Amino acid sequence: MLIEKVESGYLTEKEGIAVANRILRQNALEVFHLQGQTRKPDSLAVLQRSGNLQQWWQIHRSTEGFIRNWMVIGPFEFGSGLNDVLPPERKFDPSSKFTGRGEDVTWQKIVTGESGELNFYQFSRRMLK
Repeated sequence: MLIEKVESGYLTEKEGIAVANRILRQNALEVFHLQGQTRKPDSLAVLQRSGNLQQWWQIHRSTEGFIRNWMVIGPFEFGSGLNDVLPPERKFDPSSKFTGRGEDVTWQKIVTGESGELNFYQFSRRMLK
């Protein structure tokens, strides 16, 4: 629902991220029973164990944030499946041009919003117009 509010323009992306952060923080405090306690999240065993939660916590705490600058190319014909090796996967050359789905395609620089989310569907739709 929050994404819909941002996509519709009801909230800016920055406002949507702020709301999501408040929700996530509140949920985390409840899950880890930290509300009103002096124990710091870094001392929790669950955040010390290797895995997705630990990786998320490290990214969350990072001052560098998410990767926001990407080079993308496409869309391409699906072919026989995900195991097909497409020409751009053989050798990266940002100046190269390939035959994509219906037209030639080139590498494009994409900068994501603060969330770091790269929506390939929106990218490929834009490329086909």
